[in-house]
Amino acid sequence: MKRPRSLVLGTACAIAVTLSLVSFSGSQSHRSGMPVAAAAGGCGLEQAALCETFDAPAGTGTRAGALNGTLWGVSRTSQNTNPGQGLLDSWAPVTLGACGQPTVTPAADVQICGGRLVEGVNDDGGVTVLAAYPKQPFDWAGRTGIVTFDVDLNASGPHGAWPAFAITDLPVPAPYGSASSQASRAQSQLGFSLAATCGAGSACGNGCAGGDTQVSVDSMYLVRRYQYEEVAFTPRGCVAAQPGTLNHVEVQLSQSQISVWATAPGGGPLVELADSGPVAVPFSRGLIWLEDVHYNAAKFGPTSSYTFQWDNVGFDGPRLPRDLAYDVADALTPAGGGRVNLGYAVSNQAPTTLAVAGLADPGTAQKALLTLNLFPFEARSFQYQLNGGAWHDSGWPFGPDTTYQWNTLALPVPLSELHAGQNAIALRLTAADTWVVANLDLILVGAGGTGGGGGTGGGAPGTVTLLAPPEGSTTVSTTPTLSWSAASGSTVSTRYTAVIWDPAANAVAFQSTTTALSVSVPAGSALQSGHFYYYSVQACNGTDCGPGARWEGFTTVSGLGAPGLVSPVEGAVGVSLTPTIRWTAASGAGGSTRYTAYVWDPDAGALAWQGTSAGLSTSVPPDSALQPGHFFYYTVQACNGGECGPYARWEGFTTVSELGTPTLLSPAEGATGVSTRPTLSWTAVAGANQYNAFVWDPAKSSMAYQATISAQSVRIPQSSALQSGHFYYYTVQACADTNCGASARWEGFTTQ
Repeated sequence: MKRPRSLVLGTACAIAVTLSLVSFSGSQSHRSGMPVAAAAGGCGLEQAALCETFDAPAGTGTRAGALNGTLWGVSRTSQNTNPGQGLLDSWAPVTLGACGQPTVTPAADVQICGGRLVEGVNDDGGVTVLAAYPKQPFDWAGRTGIVTFDVDLNASGPHGAWPAFAITDLPVPAPYGSASSQASRAQSQLGFSLAATCGAGSACGNGCAGGDTQVSVDSMYLVRRYQYEEVAFTPRGCVAAQPGTLNHVEVQLSQSQISVWATAPGGGPLVELADSGPVAVPFSRGLIWLEDVHYNAAKFGPTSSYTFQWDNVGFDGPRLPRDLAYDVADALTPAGGGRVNLGYAVSNQAPTTLAVAGLADPGTAQKALLTLNLFPFEARSFQYQLNGGAWHDSGWPFGPDTTYQWNTLALPVPLSELHAGQNAIALRLTAADTWVVANLDLILVGAGGTGGGGGTGGGAPGTVTLLAPPEGSTTVSTTPTLSWSAASGSTVSTRYTAVIWDPAANAVAFQSTTTALSVSVPAGSALQSGHFYYYSVQACNGTDCGPGARWEGFTTVSGLGAPGLVSPVEGAVGVSLTPTIRWTAASGAGGSTRYTAYVWDPDAGALAWQGTSAGLSTSVPPDSALQPGHFFYYTVQACNGGECGPYARWEGFTTVSELGTPTLLSPAEGATGVSTRPTLSWTAVAGANQYNAFVWDPAKSSMAYQATISAQSVRIPQSSALQSGHFYYYTVQACADTNCGASARWEGFTTQ
């Protein structure tokens, strides 16, 4: 089997996580990725598309306050909205004790202090929502995506203050999902509230009795075309809340399910709080929102001025082009009683004309949007104009029951009507009335490139190279020394966080942060003997963190050795659909030793079969027969009671199929100067109706491109263009529906 060794190891790494969870814990892992650095610095994601650690203020003078407004947007809405009383989304003085400031000005509702994002709101006797979002889109198409954040879950219940979370399809301000009159919903939106306070006898799930304040999910919701619907979910558990100490939260999202997990204050094992039933999420990429919701918090005891703290916000997946958003400045007109208005009045009299400055070249954007909140009193459209051009009608997509509440819109703007620098926005009604608008932004979608993160550390460092223990080591000390190379772009102040993950316990076994290039596990944190672990290291410059190193596995010293695999032989093709798996005895094995064989399907990302035997062979039974023309890995592990030896090295084989193997035509083996958008071509295979093409990046140990096509060639698109001066492997596999032949021998080429 002529696959790049790094591809084999990368797949085996993912396999072993799942196998360890199956064989030791008896249940599948709740997540497809690797462990989190819960509430201890960093986002804990193996492939972070975004990670914000809020290590220092980076304010750019926008509504985002102390946050970098290029990377973050902040908006808020208040129920105190009545033009007849002079209230246009009013703001009241805020006590922000977490930052040592008794009272702050509106721009400082969002602060950074102590390496955390701090949000403080005075609800002024009504409902107020304060929302912050990174302008980097999150993509979970075709997979379960992971979003992580730390927050102090010091909720005061559904008539007080609580943190909430949302994902919207479009960049709209202050999106809040609720059945109350404060709703401000996006066109498509998914979210949940962490407002359930769980004492003894509550319906929050398992383990929720006790004297501590405990918190869980109280609602999940979905919005389709502005129409709100509750999402049925099952309460699974709760976690304690402690003011000032953060819980780590993990959200797992696919287009058919959402589940929420959290740790105790300060970190620890993740506890499932809730998971939804089947749900049809109508979008697969969007923007995540951190939200503070305040529902007249003074009414039943808590003060109306309430503070939440957030940290380590991130998500995995491909890094999509970032949006650029430009705020229209808040009005800040006096409203009496210490209040100021953030919003503006719009009527059928003279148009309300506002300015937005500093717009980048609109030609760099995929499209442009005008986003805003509006509080209407009649169900009708309004009109908007850019730079004195044509008037556009907003339409009315909400339905007749959405007046006298906040609504959220993302209106299309022709790029031809914008220009770099300052732009003018005009709004008007076409009938006698006065409405309130707030949080206006011009959005240049996708104009920010793919540089992500956010911070002040002088640029994210590169990925470290793990040095010790070597990948696959089987006799590692229970107090090992982890070592790694310096990351590119590192400085004397670069911090490295090393994490050891125990897949059997589904928990972090050890974690430490240092400026050195090694760290030793102390005797007090000694690992278990004869146990399999993964480890990784991530480098950070201030708030800018590089990607975590590829997770590598090792096994601590044990009296049992690894079996030797005998058959199928490595790389075998034409293997039976019910193969007999054979191995040699493990060193240290005795009469009570039992062996477990595993067959792994890398395409499905799941076990195809496993069986246990006291002998040195076992056969896949007919009712578990493997797929024809399919590639599998297998391994064997020896155990005496609770002590297990290391896994045998994973080896691959392909089952029998009538389909042949394509011959690769271009690029030629060893070719140099290849385009970064090459056309891959190959010969036809009789009986095939489609082909799977793969390009592998051995430097990153990940797939650079893959596609399924019916033709005998494919050109890599601009969105997946390869790096210049870079070495890659590629192969092609022929398939007749789900029956696939063997992959062509991997061949290498170098781009120009």
